[in-house]
Amino acid sequence: TVKAAKEAALGAGANIRFLTSGKLRRTDLKKIVEIQPNIILIAGGVDYGERDTAIHNAELIAALPLHVPVIYGGNVENDEEIRLIFEEAGKEDLLFVVENVYPRIDQLNVVPTRKVIQEVFEMHIMHAQGMEKIREVVDSHVVPTPGSVMMATELFSQLCPDVMTIDVGGATTDVHSVTQGSEEISRILVSPEPDAKRTVEGDLGLYINHDNIINSF
Repeated sequence: TVKAAKEAALGAGANIRFLTSGKLRRTDLKKIVEIQPNIILIAGGVDYGERDTAIHNAELIAALPLHVPVIYGGNVENDEEIRLIFEEAGKEDLLFVVENVYPRIDQLNVVPTRKVIQEVFEMHIMHAQGMEKIREVVDSHVVPTPGSVMMATELFSQLCPDVMTIDVGGATTDVHSVTQGSEEISRILVSPEPDAKRTVEGDLGLYINHDNIINSF
């Protein structure tokens, strides 16, 4: 479930600051408050499976002294319970409930969460200088750069079945790929992989590692 949530976040262009699994501990909550995240994603439990962990974590997160959007993409049976938790905490306007990122064993469903992350980014986070002027001339959604590159890669994959896009940045390099992979690799995978995915290489940014970039190719 953690991997499914991670794939959804990365594919949307998110910068992941902290990952945890199981019931949140005091040290986890302390870490969350310290990093001041822009978005929190709660996942867990296949549909009609385990329920308690996500509910436990939602109650703790709703009680944190944070005013940030929270996305729930876990067991569908918890949807109303999660809504009630945030309603009672006075944070119902910050909650976004989406389809489960891992609805059944060996099945990923990351696209709905990716879309919601991008929508939340546009609604609540993107307040950089000049953004209002951009909205005056753009009649579509404004998404993070990594999310845009993913969308472009997916579009190009309609012409070429197996695509890899390397987006070299100042601090990191993002690698986007869209492929169903080979049957040989599929047979040895121990967990499902999305057709479209993004990984972040932290040691290949141009700012101080331009020599590494050149040597990699």
